[in-house]
Amino acid sequence: MTLKRLTIFLFTACVLGCLCTGAKPKSQKVTIKVGSYNLMTSDSRVKHIDKTPEMSHQRYWCNSAPAVASIISDMDCDIIGLQEICDSIWGWTGDKGFREMMTAAGNSSYSWVLYGNSSSGRNSYNVGIGYKTDKFIELDSGIYWLAGIFDRSESLPTAPKGSKRPCVWAKFQHKESGKIFYFFSTHFVVPGISKEGNQYNAENCIKYAEELMGSRKMPSIIVGDFNAAKGAPAYKVVAESGRWYDVYEYLKEDGVLSSEETGWGSCNDKDEKKWAYWRPDHITCDGNFRPVSFKTVRDKYPTADGTLHYPSDHFPIVAELKF
Repeated sequence: MTLKRLTIFLFTACVLGCLCTGAKPKSQKVTIKVGSYNLMTSDSRVKHIDKTPEMSHQRYWCNSAPAVASIISDMDCDIIGLQEICDSIWGWTGDKGFREMMTAAGNSSYSWVLYGNSSSGRNSYNVGIGYKTDKFIELDSGIYWLAGIFDRSESLPTAPKGSKRPCVWAKFQHKESGKIFYFFSTHFVVPGISKEGNQYNAENCIKYAEELMGSRKMPSIIVGDFNAAKGAPAYKVVAESGRWYDVYEYLKEDGVLSSEETGWGSCNDKDEKKWAYWRPDHITCDGNFRPVSFKTVRDKYPTADGTLHYPSDHFPIVAELKF
């Protein structure tokens, strides 16, 4: 029996023991719907269109913004981690902020957690969190950096190239059950820039997360674009840490995922002609949660001219977790 399954088994046995002895467990089990989505920052869209003639101009942020707003609304997550947020995507520049578009379309159920991650306090390849205000109370939140200096957007002199990446976190209370948990959204550097930096980001992500929470018993979820598939060093640091495990791999091992789900990754090619095999996007949780379902959302949505396109070069991922 793997460590992750042993942890969940012991937790379940404890609850069943309470039921058998007539004692009431502390609180009821609840299901929360969790998501993660790399939005493809507007600068990346421009660069890729400039060098990829087959890439549609409908994938510029100004054209793709309504598609992003629609897919996030349709995913209907209780809580979601976002990556590659820039000022245009956030609505601090221009008039195509996805939050305002969601509100204009009638979806005002979310509150958002974001801290500027550049030296000027603006957004550059930033990460954030969205959550339903009817489901959760935000107790605390913040940002930390993954280049060796916890509280500043700076890098240690010894930090690998490109490792100045952020992690945004929040502490929530589930309104219905009273349960408290931490949620982290992060984005590690691409291995093509620095393999060492990719692993360094992962190591600092969980090191600081554990220091922040102060207890291994505190329930927590880490989502994001790790830029690492199963077997990569950064993936092993987080998803084989002995604390957090990959929801996708857990359910794949149980044999409950479709062949389409297990046969493809979480990205699409820039020209949208085919899906990729690479799966850099992950939802991980600790033993306080039991995975129920997982889905990679591979739907196209109408863009500014009404044609159908993938809203980003990443697909969003969604999981249901028993808590």
